[in-house]
Amino acid sequence: ISRNETRLREITNDLEFKTYFFYVRPKLHFFNSIPKKKIYVSKIESVDCIQDSKRLIKKLGYKN
Repeated sequence: ISRNETRLREITNDLEFKTYFFYVRPKLHFFNSIPKKKIYVSKIESVDCIQDSKRLIKKLGYKN
């Protein structure tokens, strides 16, 4: 196993079973007059369950 493969395994093991928000942007490219769809990830954020729950409760209009 090369050094890069070992590092890739370390990174993917750290990410396993965790939740993230992916902000994606679709783009349409043309190659030889053929449209090709591509999706780019512009931002990745880890999920903060407490803050996201508070935000959703507030959006639903619940008050204490």
